[in-house]
Amino acid sequence: MSINIVGMSINIVEMSINIVEMSTNIVKMSINIVEMSINIVEMSINIVEMSINK
Repeated sequence: MSINIVGMSINIVEMSINIVEMSTNIVKMSINIVEMSINIVEMSINIVEMSINK
């Protein structure tokens, strides 16, 4: 019995680690999306400035 419990808790720990890794990946993706959005806004501002200068 105790061996089964140890095996189960090891599985739970591994699952938790996987969930944490997934979460960090999701956070990294979100940061990338935010950076992309900022880049798009900067590009738009540049285009507006160019058209004003014309």
